Amino acid sequence: MPVFNPSRYSVTTSGTITIGGVGFYYEKKVSTTSECTKAFELYRGDKKILSHILFNEEADCNSKSLELGDFETTDSSITFYSYWAWVGGCCGLPFGARKQVFQTDNQGNLHLTESSIYLQPYTHTINEMPANEAQLYMAKISTEYNANFVIGKQADELIAKVKHRFAEAIAIQTKGWENNRYGYRR
Repeated sequence: MPVFNPSRYSVTTSGTITIGGVGFYYEKKVSTTSECTKAFELYRGDKKILSHILFNEEADCNSKSLELGDFETTDSSITFYSYWAWVGGCCGLPFGARKQVFQTDNQGNLHLTESSIYLQPYTHTINEMPANEAQLYMAKISTEYNANFVIGKQADELIAKVKHRFAEAIAIQTKGWENNRYGYRR
């Protein structure tokens, strides 16, 4: 996963959004060191509340990885989506999907109210891991991403929803990829 370093980004778009009757300022930024990373930052006043990767691509001599991100707002919430895929012989970003929902409280503060993630390990699927290793891996990812790690039907539903949201971008960005590590088995 890329480490977000604000000093390496320049603002490409900015504006305001209203969530729960509260105005927030946002900036969409692109990396000044690489055109391959784009990010979204949300502010209340001059305080940055959160950031989210919108696009990241990494490649080496025999592999390529991709991260897509997006968001949507309603009157009372902002929802973030992430999708990761990779193809080739070496590890880049993992394969998986994430959904995070933040809502405002009566004071206008954002709170994470729903968060689910599925991230396939690089080497093999979770079902192929020894049970204790799988539990440790899922706990690590849950803690790192502040999300509920989902498996089975819940993971299938999460991945299907996120892949549907990014269907056009996935088709464009993964054109020519062979389905060797880009797919998933659970």
